[in-house]
Order: sequence, then structure tokens, then C-alpha cells
Amino acid sequence: MTFIMTNVVTHDEIKELQNLFAKLDTDKDGKLSQQELYSGRQISDPGFKQVYPHLDDDAINEQVANIIRNADGNHSGLVDYTEYLIISMQKEKLLSKDKLTKAFNAFDLVD
Repeated sequence: MTFIMTNVVTHDEIKELQNLFAKLDTDKDGKLSQQELYSGRQISDPGFKQVYPHLDDDAINEQVANIIRNADGNHSGLVDYTEYLIISMQKEKLLSKDKLTKAFNAFDLVD
């Protein structure tokens, strides 16, 4: 998945993900903390609390913990930019026939 994400995903798809990461990363340290994913630092930040106002605090905390658990490949307790990109790509998008064909062709070195 990492190979496909870094070699096949379009520039526009990456740019969209970069913009959202920049909005979520309110302290600009290149990592997303549980607090940033939960509510950001300001009321206008795009944390779960603003995106899903109908959910109670326990449900939001559970969703954020699940995201960190699934995205945090190096077990730092934070989601860095590469981890974010990998988890953010929808499987359907990432594993589309076109992208898999391009990835396969990159590996197919037969003359």
C-alpha cells in the first residue's frame, strides 16, 4: 500500500490530503495528537468534535483512539504525516484496478 500511495496516487489527491493534515496539525509539529484529532485548538479547527457534533464525548474519544491505534505504525501515540497519508487513502481508491495495474507494471521487469 505504501508503494502505491507514494508512486501511483495523483498530485491532486496528495494535495487534498496535505491541506487537511495542515488544518488538523494545529501546533504544526508534523504529528497529529489525540487532542488535535478530537477538537483541534480552536473552535474553527476541523477536529472530530466539530465534524461530528451529534456524537457524545465518549464516542468521539473512542473514534479518535481507534484512529490512532490503527494509524500509529511506530507506536508513538501520535499520527505522523506518512501514517496519516496511508490511513487516509480509502482502500477502494488505493486499490483501484488502475492503481494496481500501474503498481504491477512498475514491478514487472520482464523484457
